[in-house]
Amino acid sequence: MLCMSSCGMSRITVNDPNAEIFVNNVYKGKGTAEVTRMGFPKKLHIEAKCNNSTVGSIIVKRKFDGVSLLMSICTRGYGFIFSFRYPKNILIPIIDAPTESAKPKENIWMKKPVWK
Repeated sequence: MLCMSSCGMSRITVNDPNAEIFVNNVYKGKGTAEVTRMGFPKKLHIEAKCNNSTVGSIIVKRKFDGVSLLMSICTRGYGFIFSFRYPKNILIPIIDAPTESAKPKENIWMKKPVWK
């Protein structure tokens, strides 16, 4: 029963392979990460960060589905407690990620005047 409750992983992906993934403020990987799929009902706050700024975030909850119902029947009701599941694949929607090559525009007022 305990073996069945921890089987499977949910894959977290971000479109930018250089984005760091944080799950509940804990670093999990760069570009892709994994979390245990089945367990107690729980929320995850997942963030994608580039250059220390958040470029995307999502909140994911474990849900009760058909496999959860089957586990509940096989375990005489204990599955109603521990067999909630996250989606198999979780995609973090990101906004325009800042790149390292992006530099602030040069201020023309800081340049020396050019006299002709």
